[in-house]
Amino acid sequence: MAHLKKQEQNDYRKIAIYARKSKITETGKSVENQIAKCKSYAELKFDTPDENILVYQDEGLSGYYSDRPQYMRMLQDIQDNKIKAVICYKFDRISRRTLDLLNLVEQLKTKKIAFISCTDDVDTSSKTGKIVMSLLASIAEFERDIIAERIADNMYELAKEGRWLGGTTPTGYYSKKEHISVSGKKTTMNHLEPIADEQIIVKEIFQKFMEARSLGKVCEYLKGKQILTKNGREHNRTSVKNILANPVYAIADEDTFNYFKSFDVPVYADKEDFDSIRGLMIYNKTEQIKELKDNSTTIHPVYVQRKEGREIEDWIISVGQHKGLIAGKNWIKVQSILQDNKDRFSQPNEESNSLLSGLVRCPICGEGMYTRKLSGRYTKDNLPRYNYVCKTKFKDKNACSCKDLNGNDLDDFIIQSICSISDEDNEYYQLLADSHTAIQTQYDSGQQQKQQAEKRLMQIEKEMDSQTANLRLAPESIKPILFSDIEKLSAEQGELQNKLDQIKVTQDEQEKKKIDLAHVREIVFSFPKLVEVLSYQDKMELIRTVVNKVIVTTNEKDEQEAHIFLKGAKEQGSMDFFEIVPERRVMCQHREDSIFNAS
Repeated sequence: MAHLKKQEQNDYRKIAIYARKSKITETGKSVENQIAKCKSYAELKFDTPDENILVYQDEGLSGYYSDRPQYMRMLQDIQDNKIKAVICYKFDRISRRTLDLLNLVEQLKTKKIAFISCTDDVDTSSKTGKIVMSLLASIAEFERDIIAERIADNMYELAKEGRWLGGTTPTGYYSKKEHISVSGKKTTMNHLEPIADEQIIVKEIFQKFMEARSLGKVCEYLKGKQILTKNGREHNRTSVKNILANPVYAIADEDTFNYFKSFDVPVYADKEDFDSIRGLMIYNKTEQIKELKDNSTTIHPVYVQRKEGREIEDWIISVGQHKGLIAGKNWIKVQSILQDNKDRFSQPNEESNSLLSGLVRCPICGEGMYTRKLSGRYTKDNLPRYNYVCKTKFKDKNACSCKDLNGNDLDDFIIQSICSISDEDNEYYQLLADSHTAIQTQYDSGQQQKQQAEKRLMQIEKEMDSQTANLRLAPESIKPILFSDIEKLSAEQGELQNKLDQIKVTQDEQEKKKIDLAHVREIVFSFPKLVEVLSYQDKMELIRTVVNKVIVTTNEKDEQEAHIFLKGAKEQGSMDFFEIVPERRVMCQHREDSIFNAS
């Protein structure tokens, strides 16, 4: 290991020590032991007193994410040039994500800050340190994935016992801790216990929904009786739906057993356990996803966290320790009504013969706009009148300010606009006709870059093999030069591989676009003849074959403009549409850039 120079008297920068204790496992060195080891190392290598050492420590936080409070404070001090060296017990204390660790090393390198791991015996100020550190970082990330898998396996084992594994308890229950003995060892487990008053409300919600078959009417009922959520808020469609869709209320009986088995959901219980008394427990129903935002940097990491529901096939079902509330057949009936409502809301409305339900997107919030038939109102041709209403506004009228759109006029306008493209004098005719050629040109260019990159990769592989062989026989004075050469070749190899991966992704997208556009061109050019003879259902399916979405905005003259996005199209400036507040007009005007095609 290269020896670092002792601290000079006039050097105001300090030594940083970072220690972390993971929330994933209780094993490993404590934070105090990590700090003591790093301080001993700092005194040995830098001959520095305690007052010149800054200690940063995070406890109970995973090393996979870099938005740890003390870690971010250290990053800021690095940015402010307060630190001349960073010492950690092991590299995986800094990060268990290889990319984050390598990015940090690059940042420290530009500021001439040493980065040292005591236990790994690696100093990035040395020639070979970075190569060894990359290997250790990859191993740390692999270990983290293995630990996560073990945790998941352990959760599945606990699921078999019907335990409550934590989180916000459902309405009608609270979590009770019970002390038990397993194989002579004392431990605890949690299970759900009833809250009588809340359970009465849950039963009312199920009963009212089966009668009214409407989330909105259940919300009105709850508002009229001044019944609030578990958190003291007014019920909305989402809170009611979350209760109705939660299997925790379903009684574990033969009906629920057969229901989940029909979806091939893993059931961690025997059929005999479905005793028509206890309720169900569900695990793996949602997934927490934490991602770096686009504006995130190494020094200022910014994450966004979202929760996504998993498909029912991925759930894990077990019989809980609590009593169920809703008979299996009734709970299943409620799920059927919810699905029927969803299908009716998201699909075209055959009663109104609307064509664009779900294809029209709200210009404010970006959600789909769906059909609402206007009761007792008809066109001159005696066809029902209907509007398109924003899905967000449909759920909560105060959640989005988008005005309803005249559905009859918009449908007619879209059909006329698509028909007009088949006219050879139309400005979009040639654009659509030539779009395939443009994409093919881009594809061919990528193919040429791909061949050049593959050729260079083969050369690099041969050069690295040659230098590795030389390394075995080279004298010590030459080895640093060979290591440096191998490091450069390895970096170039990584860049080329990333480039190849990106080219493949781009070419796959271009191939799909070529297929989509070829299909779109064929249909669009024959659209005027087809639309005259097709039934409503066939006409609706035809439009969905060529149209990706429609967005209606308002121009400076207070006129509405319909923007049609064909499938395979390049969406130029589409995000601008979500910043405009439209005002409703009867007719939709067609402007120069209303239809976007790939270029």
